[in-house]
Amino acid sequence: MATKKMYFLLSMLLSMLGAKAYAYDFEFINAEGVTIYYNYINDGTELEVTRKDNHISYSGSVVIPEEVIYMGKTRKVTSIGDYAFNQCRSLTSVTIPNSVTSIGGAAFCLCTSLTSVDIPNSVTSIGRSAFSDCYGLTSVTIPNSVTSIDNNAFTHCNLLTSVTIGNSVTSIGHEAFYGCSSLTSVTIGNSVTSIGFYAFTYCSSLTSVTIPNSVTSIGVSAFFGCSALTSVTIGSGTSDIYYNAFAKCKNLKNVYCYAENVPSTDARAFDNCPMEDATLHVPDASINLYKTTEPWKSFKEMVALTDSDPNPSGIFATEAPNDNKSIVYDLNGRVVTNSHKGINIILMDNGTTKKVVVK
Repeated sequence: MATKKMYFLLSMLLSMLGAKAYAYDFEFINAEGVTIYYNYINDGTELEVTRKDNHISYSGSVVIPEEVIYMGKTRKVTSIGDYAFNQCRSLTSVTIPNSVTSIGGAAFCLCTSLTSVDIPNSVTSIGRSAFSDCYGLTSVTIPNSVTSIDNNAFTHCNLLTSVTIGNSVTSIGHEAFYGCSSLTSVTIGNSVTSIGFYAFTYCSSLTSVTIPNSVTSIGVSAFFGCSALTSVTIGSGTSDIYYNAFAKCKNLKNVYCYAENVPSTDARAFDNCPMEDATLHVPDASINLYKTTEPWKSFKEMVALTDSDPNPSGIFATEAPNDNKSIVYDLNGRVVTNSHKGINIILMDNGTTKKVVVK
């Protein structure tokens, strides 16, 4: 009898703990008739979107309002909480307002019907596993307001074809884009200083990548198994390239490294790459240094960089294409009708992304 009573009390306690994990302060119906669940945050002055309980809380199209009037008081919605939309497999679209500054951990994990998401310029952080295993997601633009992309943020987004990382992001977390096997184009913003371990591992459709001058370290296995990768451009600021960073990039043909001082590079950074058939392009004054340093000296050919080589600034042309097939974005990741003076981001009809300057 005592054992049964203890089991009953333990079951009640676990139930209470489970309920607390997803407790919400109130629910409110938005303008489209969808019930959204909220928690008070910041001493009750702001709101965070959450979920009802352990069961699926949202489906279809959800529009998150910028503010909610509840019990006579108006509060801004500033956060999407951890697990808020987790495993909402029937969620097809979500509108995030400009009031939101953070997207929590696993917030949209396993939202397998979600095909696109617009991250507003107000968001500064994207949490761990925020969009991981969103198998239907095809493109994402990370605005300039975002400063950090946490670990596993977009892991296994198998249909993701293009990623533009804004110019305020300073770090790309471990496994951030791991296993994004359809990714053909990635634009890395010029404030990124580190690329995490396994960040782009098994992005097997990626054909080229430009690592800007701001990056100082390329993590363990960062581009491991990118089997379609033929060209890598490494900026002048890179000082550390870790174990297996570009291993098993079996089609690698050209590496353009702008670092005048040879980066500290693990001997196996290019393991199982066809270095015996590839060309290394480096600053003219540094050729002899690279020729005497492992693993760089294993490249078949070593030549001086020229003005026509891919540049780590990411600017490839001085005029925009005029083919009616390309999509033009401004530096905030917004689609614009026509190219404009200054820097434009062009999504080409072949799926690649380039920055161009229009004079």
